[in-house]
Amino acid sequence: MSVTPPAHHLALPSRLEVRRKLGEGAFGSVYEVYDREQQCRVALKCLERLDAHSIFRFKREFRELADILHPNLVRLHELFCFDSRWCFTMDLIHGVSFLDHVRPGFAYPNDAPTVDSGQPAGSAHTIPCTALGTVDATRLRSALLQLAEGVGALHRAGKLHRDLKPHNVLVCEDGRVVVLDFGLLADIGDAPPSDGAHEI
Repeated sequence: MSVTPPAHHLALPSRLEVRRKLGEGAFGSVYEVYDREQQCRVALKCLERLDAHSIFRFKREFRELADILHPNLVRLHELFCFDSRWCFTMDLIHGVSFLDHVRPGFAYPNDAPTVDSGQPAGSAHTIPCTALGTVDATRLRSALLQLAEGVGALHRAGKLHRDLKPHNVLVCEDGRVVVLDFGLLADIGDAPPSDGAHEI
C-alpha cells in the first residue's frame, strides 16, 4: 500500500492515535493507529460512505470474518461507530505485495528465508511465468500453498472472497501470506455465477 502523511483530521476515540494513512479504496480508507489501551499498533479501516447499503456491507464484512481465525487471514478486532463514522480495527500486517515477494532476488530488510525452504531469497531456482516474468519457484510454491489454505478456511466457513488479487495479499518477512480486504465477501450459496473473467 502507498503511504501518505498522518491524517490528523480523523475523529476517533481518544485511545486511538492516527500514525499514518496506509491506503484507500472505493468505500473506505485504512490507517495505521496506535491503541493506547492495548499498547500496540493496529490497522483501522474507516467507511467513507454513509448510505445504508455501504454501512450494511461494512458491518457484514466485520461480523462474518471476526470469528474466522486462520494464520493466512487478517485478524479483525473491534467494530465501532464514532462521530457517525463506522470503523473496525484489525492486525497491522508488515509485508510486501504477493508479486514483489515471488520476484527472484527480492530481499526483505534481513533477507528472511521463505517458510518452507529455510533458504534466503535468490538461492532457490527460478521458473519462467508468462504473466509475471521470471519468479522464484520456492517462494511461489510456499505462497500459493498458504494462499490456498487461507481461502480454504473461508470456504469451510461458507464464504467467498470475490476480490482475490495480488494487491489484496501481503507476505510478511517470515514468509507468512495474509489475505486482506473482504469488502466483497459473499455466502457461497448467494454469490452470483461468474464467467471467470473478473473473480477468483
